[in-house]
Formats: sequence, C-alpha cells, structure tokens
Amino acid sequence: MNKPKSKIIPWLGVIVESLYTSLPILSILNFISIITMLYTSTIVEYAPWLSFWMFVTILGVTVLCVMLVVWKFVIPSLWAYRSSQMKELTDGMKELTEDAKKKDEMIAELIMKVDKLSSKYELYT
Repeated sequence: MNKPKSKIIPWLGVIVESLYTSLPILSILNFISIITMLYTSTIVEYAPWLSFWMFVTILGVTVLCVMLVVWKFVIPSLWAYRSSQMKELTDGMKELTEDAKKKDEMIAELIMKVDKLSSKYELYT
C-alpha cells in the first residue's frame, strides 16, 4: 500500500503550534468577556437578586466540575486511543531496533576477527 508523502512546511508548523499554545489563554479571556456580557444583558433582568460575584462563583464551580470530568474520564480515554494508534508504529520500531542490534553484533564479531587476524599476521610495511 502506497502512503502519500508528507510535505514539510516549517513556517506553517510554527503558526499552528503558536496558535494551539495561545488558544487556552485567548479562550479564557473570551469566556470572561462573554459571561460579563451575559450577566449585564440577561441575568440582571431575570434574576436581579443574583450578584455578579455570585454568578462568577457559580460559573467557576461549574468550570471546575467540567475540568474534573475531563481529567478523570476524557484524558485517560484520549491517551488510551492514542496509545492504540501508536502501537502500530512502535511495533515497527521494535523490529527495526532488533535488526539494528543484530547487525551491530555481527559488526562487532567481524571487528574481533579482523583484530585477531591482524595480530596473527602482522604486516610490516
């Protein structure tokens, strides 16, 4: 089976990596601005007894609960899936390393034989 060749574009990798690294920070700022707008436009009208800090506390507890669920269930599931995907690659790597070890041993044996022969038949130039 022929696999398509990948094309490496370094600047594209830099952009994507920088974007993925900065997204959590940007999403936190976006979340804060959205909950502030939600509170001032909707929550004040329907629940005037709910203060802004109580609203933020409720959202904070909700976010912590979601983070706990992600930590306990989602992340282990992701790692299990990724591990099953990588098994195929690591099996191939094991075969390659075993072949390399066998070749290293053969080379070491040949070097020892050459050393024995060279010490036995010392050549004088």
